[in-house]
Parts: sequence; C-alpha cells; structure tokens
Amino acid sequence: MRMKILIMILFIALACLAATEQKPIIAVITLDCINCDKAIGEAVTEILRTELGGTLAFNIADGGKVKQVMGRLKYSPADLENTEICVGLGKELGADYVALGSVMKLGETYTLAGRLVNIAEGEIAMGKTLTANAEDNLPDVCRNMAEMMAVSGGATITKKPLAVETNGTNGRPKPTTIYFGKLESKSMGPDLKMIRIPGGTFEMGSYAGNQDEQPVHTVVLDGFWMSESEVTNAQYVQFLNTNKPKPDKLKKWLRLDDEEKQTHILLENGKFAAEKGWETHPVVNVSWHGAKAFCDYYGLRLPSEAEWEYAAGGPSHFRYPWGNNSDSKEANFADTHGSAKPPTTPIKFYRPNGFGLFDIAGNVWEWCDDWYKWDYYLSGAEKNPKGPNGGSVRIIRGGSWYDFMNNLRTANRDFASPDFQLSNYGFRPVAK
Repeated sequence: MRMKILIMILFIALACLAATEQKPIIAVITLDCINCDKAIGEAVTEILRTELGGTLAFNIADGGKVKQVMGRLKYSPADLENTEICVGLGKELGADYVALGSVMKLGETYTLAGRLVNIAEGEIAMGKTLTANAEDNLPDVCRNMAEMMAVSGGATITKKPLAVETNGTNGRPKPTTIYFGKLESKSMGPDLKMIRIPGGTFEMGSYAGNQDEQPVHTVVLDGFWMSESEVTNAQYVQFLNTNKPKPDKLKKWLRLDDEEKQTHILLENGKFAAEKGWETHPVVNVSWHGAKAFCDYYGLRLPSEAEWEYAAGGPSHFRYPWGNNSDSKEANFADTHGSAKPPTTPIKFYRPNGFGLFDIAGNVWEWCDDWYKWDYYLSGAEKNPKGPNGGSVRIIRGGSWYDFMNNLRTANRDFASPDFQLSNYGFRPVAK
C-alpha cells in the first residue's frame, strides 16, 4: 500500500511538472505583401517565427499545418483582419495566440504592421505599426515587432546591460582554453590562418532552442579547414585591390556609402584602403555575394551550416563555443557592448574555442553557404548536409555585437537576404 501511495504521489508530481512546462502556442501567419515582393513577406514571417520561438516562452505552431488549415478553410491573410475569423482559425489550430500582419512598400520605405490576437479572450492583444527606411533595416524592425508581440503574450524580455569584466592583459580574458585535440594549421588566401577541423559525428540542433533547431539529428561530417578568425578589413582590401571590381559588382559586394560610417574601407584614387586603426576589425556591410566572391577568388568557400555548428560547439556540441554556461566575458555582444566602444572588436580579442577559432560567437554574424528553410532538419541529409536546393534567404550564424546571448548559442539559426549589407554581418571562409 505504501509503495502504491508513493507511486501515485510521484505520478501526480510528474503531471504537475509537465503542466508547468507547457507553453502558449503562437500560430504565425505569413504576412500579406503590399507593393513588394512575396519573398520579402516570407522572409519577415520567418524572422517573426524564429524570434518568437527564441524567447523560449512559446511553442510555435507548425508552419505547414497553418498553411494547410488556411487552405482548407479558404482563408487569405486579408480575411484574418476580421478578429472573429482569426479567433476561429486559432481554435482550429489549437493555438493560444495568432500573430499576423502585413508589410507594405512605399518608395524606399517599408511599413510593417503587426497584430497579436489572444484566442481565449477573443480580442487583439497587440497592434503596432513600425517603419523601416530601407530594406536593409527590415530585419531589425521585424525583431522589434517580435519582441513587442512576445511581451504582449506574457514573455519577459531582459535587456539590462552587464558591466564588462576582464582579467587579462589589454582587457582580454586569460587564455585558459581547453582544446578538443592537437591543433593543425596552415596559411591560405591573404594571410588567413586556417585550422584543421577533423571529421566527426555530432547531434545537430537543440530541443532547448527555437523550433527551427528541431529535431535534434545525427550529422556526419568530413574534415575541413576553417579560418581561425573572421575576414578583416585589411584582408578584404587586399582582395579588392587585386580583383579590381567594377562599380556595379562592388556595389553588390560591399556597402561603402555607409551613413553610420562603420564599413571602414575607403576608396581613393581607384585604390582601396582600410581606415587607420580598423585594419584588424572584421569587414562588415558585406553581402553574401561579396563573401562568396572573396572565397571563390582564393579557392575557398563559405561553410555549410552543419560545418559551422560543429566547428563552433565542438564534438560535445556545447551550448556556446566556450561551454554550456552563458558568460559575458567570452564574446562581444549586446550585454558587453558599451556606447564608448566601437561596435566590433579586433579579431582575437577574446579567447578561442576548443578548435582554436576566435570570435565564432558575437562580433559579427557569419554568412553560411546554405539556403534557409524553417523545417529543413526534418529532411536534411545525414552525411555532409548542404542545405535546401533553393530559397530566398541564406543562413547566418553566431550572433553579433548587436545581439543578445540567446543568439550566440551554437545551435541558433538565423537568415538574411543574400543582398543584405549590414554593419553586423561578416564571414569566415573554409576549405576542403
């Protein structure tokens, strides 16, 4: 009898624990596009879905199921402007909230309208309109919209900056890295030190992260070489001066007319030069096309998403490149970035990970070769996966000086149009 009572108590406790771990479900509807390409609406929708999931406060309804139910009910995004219809859709999907809206282009300006509908209450929990003065600014505006939706849905967003604590020379942490094995290196391209990443098997993804990081699945990789650091302004300048791109090609690769003056590459009398003091900072405002052109020229390539995640987290697949615990002393990101600092830090400012790779979390997002697909992990290859065959946005990894700790996780996935040239985007080449 006593044993039965103990088992019953344990069962009730486990049931209570499971109940407390249940999260509200948000169904994200593909945004309606007005005077703009459908691909932009899809890209913005993916950002909303990823950022809402990234708060870890919600479960995101399966996108395929949302489209299937809308198709069966013959609903368009415009139909959901009717709150009653929207609530009915939410109940059909078993969702607690429905996130929807539109993106409209007028000239060079984009207006993002977003609504969050509370299904149980049958009312609008949030309605907001935000403006992006250029397409390049859309991702950040969309992330702001996602944050507002998350807060309206009950999530707690913490953005309190932490004080910078350092314990090494020149403000750098002491080099106490535990390496994953004997490091092998060689030089390639314009003075790039390449580190050998041995082939191996790891569990890619995370059940503690966003839904696009699931399911966790086994990936087998051949060995490859990866640059120990992000490509610098000086290295990209060397490429430009050797390649001598025509103005139209240069414009596609790199944004020199940066109003924020964060590119730090100058063009004077037909010759490129890195701004003094910025030579060893990572090149920024470089598009996926500009990153690929650099790699192609030197017989290199951009990493696959799987290669990047394996190199960042190591064979044990750490949550962060330095281990499983968050640490503000390990990377340049929003919590450590003060107004008195430049956004980026020089390469090798923080200690490397176990493979000897510097700044693979924080500083700048790093372009990968893969197209992005939200549910790719359901069907990707096990051996050397290369991503979907096509798409509208490319993978970026690692977070940046602008981002918070959650985006620095090794399993975190994000994406951007290959044309985007932003002041927190850079890259790191690999080779066979």
